[in-house]
Amino acid sequence: PLPAPTPSAASSSQSSNAIATGSAEPTIKHTLMGVLELEAGKSAALIKVKGKTKRVWLGEKINSSGWILESVTNQTATISNQGQVRSIEVGETF
Repeated sequence: PLPAPTPSAASSSQSSNAIATGSAEPTIKHTLMGVLELEAGKSAALIKVKGKTKRVWLGEKINSSGWILESVTNQTATISNQGQVRSIEVGETF
């Protein structure tokens, strides 16, 4: 009789495919570091992207992520991306 195939060979090829698929789309993390509540329409958020903190004005796109800063209030920023709206607090990563 022939020996049964070893399951580890099938598992390793499946996991290498999963790793290859996952690495094709790296996710950039953004962290809200603070908000600047200034006069009407002049507020901004301080957002850390790739280790660097940058100022983002209301209505401005956050890096190349597609998220847009909509408003800032009480240490919270409201952002939107293709119809999805999120409120994030200082220190939160998105």
